[in-house]
Amino acid sequence: MEWQEISSAETAAAGNAPEMVDDTIYESLYAELKIKCNPNKFMVPYDKERVSQANELYRQLMETSPQNEETLRQLRSKAIKELGVCFSSKALFQFLCNTCHPRNFMSPYNAEKVEIANKLYAQVLEKAYNIEALENIQRSAKQLLGIKEFRNNEEGGDDVTGYVVLIYFGLSIILILILLAVGV
Repeated sequence: MEWQEISSAETAAAGNAPEMVDDTIYESLYAELKIKCNPNKFMVPYDKERVSQANELYRQLMETSPQNEETLRQLRSKAIKELGVCFSSKALFQFLCNTCHPRNFMSPYNAEKVEIANKLYAQVLEKAYNIEALENIQRSAKQLLGIKEFRNNEEGGDDVTGYVVLIYFGLSIILILILLAVGV
């Protein structure tokens, strides 16, 4: 499932997609907050209330360490609620699509994990544009399916993570092609 394959019209009709979906993949949550909470973003057209709220959030952000994940998540929640800012969920969405797909638990077959993955994968597709919901799904998948946690570079991951995901995805494709060739 590709990010572009999700119909924004269908998701918007279901009330899940924000008005403006951001599919940019940012270096870190800190970097994304720095861009999206900047008071300059709310000056044209001028919105006194949002400039004031953005100014307070930006001040708090400037006083926060880029490694303070908990505070950054709290600031993101405030930005979503107070400023109506949409945060990028593309990288986490792609990671969850690759790791929570039920096909990953077909060989060796594990009926319980296939059932759990099926439910989680459906939730991933339904909540594609909701970063906080995707993070909750990720926690469930980690606990119930034993998948590794997605982490971007500044939150503790490294460049190797992306390569591992690509290798995993490539191996999944090869496995599917083999299964199709065998006729399973």
